[in-house]
Amino acid sequence: MNRRLSPNAQGVALMTGGSLAYVINDGLVREATERGLDVYQSLFLRGCLMSVVLAVWAHRAGHRVRDLRADAPARLRVSAEVVATACFFAGIVRLEFANAQTILMLVPFAVTLVASRRLGEQVSAQRYGLIAFGFIGVVAVVRPTPGDFSPWALLIVGAGVASARADAPAMNQASSHSS
Repeated sequence: MNRRLSPNAQGVALMTGGSLAYVINDGLVREATERGLDVYQSLFLRGCLMSVVLAVWAHRAGHRVRDLRADAPARLRVSAEVVATACFFAGIVRLEFANAQTILMLVPFAVTLVASRRLGEQVSAQRYGLIAFGFIGVVAVVRPTPGDFSPWALLIVGAGVASARADAPAMNQASSHSS
């Protein structure tokens, strides 16, 4: 019996593992800040630890860094990811964890909108309806009321926008390679 996973199953497993890693990371950063560590100090320590982990992983896989210069789309993507991370963690330490995660679920919808508007990707009316339904779903889960509104939630929204913007250069690259 062949126990090797299909490419789709591998993708599902990797996405599930990645999502789990994000949630664990978010929880650890929140716990560290509740114990008195500044959010940006915890991000710095996380970055140092992950740099070591990724360097060891890349070395074991046989990869070497040959050129540290990045092209403009890569610089733009990294900059947008830095903004997204800073906004997200500044907001998550001041909001309900579940609400922050729910607001961030807007990113896939935003990425679809960016792809349709900026890259000319074909999106059907049905998909636009599903995007609207997704936005409504997030609002229904968070249930914002004037009394409960926190300006910190706007940082999470900003993180989602920056994250969607970070994906735009990759979408540009993918669409140019597929043609």
